[in-house]
Amino acid sequence: MSVLLPLDEIAESGIVTDTDFKYYNRDKTAYITTGAGGFTVTGTFTASGFASGFTVQASTNLANGDAVYISSTTAAGVPIVSVADADASGKLAVFVVTDATILSGAQGSAALSGLSAATLNTVAGSVGAPVYLTTTGTTTNTWTLTAPTANDAAVQIIGRVNVSSATVGQIAYNLFGQTVVRYGSNQLQPGAIHLSPVLTGTGDGANLTVTMSHATQSAEGLDVSNAQITNVRTSGSLIGVKSTVTSLTGSTAGTDHVCYDAIVVAGEATADHIALRVGAGTNFAIDTRACASGEGRWIMVDGAANALTIEDALGQDFLKIATTSDAMTFGNATTNPAYTFLGIGTMTTGPLSVGGEMSSPMTAAQVVAGSGTITLPTTGINKAVSSASAVTGIILTAGTVAGQMIYLMNVNAADAITFDATPATSRVALASASIVAGTGRFFSWNATTSLWYPNTV
Repeated sequence: MSVLLPLDEIAESGIVTDTDFKYYNRDKTAYITTGAGGFTVTGTFTASGFASGFTVQASTNLANGDAVYISSTTAAGVPIVSVADADASGKLAVFVVTDATILSGAQGSAALSGLSAATLNTVAGSVGAPVYLTTTGTTTNTWTLTAPTANDAAVQIIGRVNVSSATVGQIAYNLFGQTVVRYGSNQLQPGAIHLSPVLTGTGDGANLTVTMSHATQSAEGLDVSNAQITNVRTSGSLIGVKSTVTSLTGSTAGTDHVCYDAIVVAGEATADHIALRVGAGTNFAIDTRACASGEGRWIMVDGAANALTIEDALGQDFLKIATTSDAMTFGNATTNPAYTFLGIGTMTTGPLSVGGEMSSPMTAAQVVAGSGTITLPTTGINKAVSSASAVTGIILTAGTVAGQMIYLMNVNAADAITFDATPATSRVALASASIVAGTGRFFSWNATTSLWYPNTV
């Protein structure tokens, strides 16, 4: 590599035009013409011992022409350099290696500018075309004639084409000022973007506008990623986007303080318009555990025939709420989903109207002998019982919740089932109550007296 001398090594310069300058070497055998279109090198600039170079130490094997960045320094203050990479944080090019090779751990020379060997394939670029730092981060592959396009990659011009050729191409490297056309997202350090605008009227503290002109590709207006890179976490949270809105004392009712406001402009009614999409692997779609009592509420639009609908991917309803009639509709007549209330908690309703069939599960009949115990239904309220003959002294298992109801059916067509004459033993308030063959009887549990009360026959 022929190294361009710094300005104090150049003997004379002359103005070619108002915007172009010509810089000569001492013996005027070579010169550089610079201008708005770049620069042109005529002749060869050389410097014995790389007068404009720097001593560096390689962190890995390096080759002539490698663009490098300073990754550390030795105890003596010698820069330790590594291969530059346009899409890695803090790895933009600072020097170009001028030695033929520098082995890992060895010291050699690098420069801010210089001419490469005339052995490159630069035919894809015309003379003066920009040469960019690559995103490969590997030795012998640090320059490209195509600017990186990825959002996370910087666009850094590290030189220009001096000779355009497939076999004897040459690059004039120039890292004075480190020309960076665009910084990539990977070059942003934590806290690098900090906005503190003061608004005195309607406006945006920050505004990002994106347009999409493709018919099938996906696009994000804002893509935020927060990835855990430690193996073990014991506390704390990883948050992709956090929004905080603060209200002041005196704000009147109806004044909205909104952390996230989703508005979809519906241009096509048949398209899906989604305010929040929750992806796979999400354990909790909405977490309100930090809310105090009375907070974390859902507010629906008033006077809407369909204020809230929960449906499957095929559009089959599971729940629909109408605020016009203050009504809730469960299920649909196509898939007929089942609804199960688990546990022994109570459900309180006002007047209950059943428009269709009402049923309770039924299991095989329990066969009881004299002085035997009838167990409670495991599901529903119905319990079938039978016996080999007429039996007496029967006991009924204690109820589990106050007001519990069961319906016992004697499926024996010939013989009655009679409870013990002592209520404390039978747990049935009516002494010697019986269930006649082929009939049934309701029983209600009184938790205060610990007795079942049968309906009258």
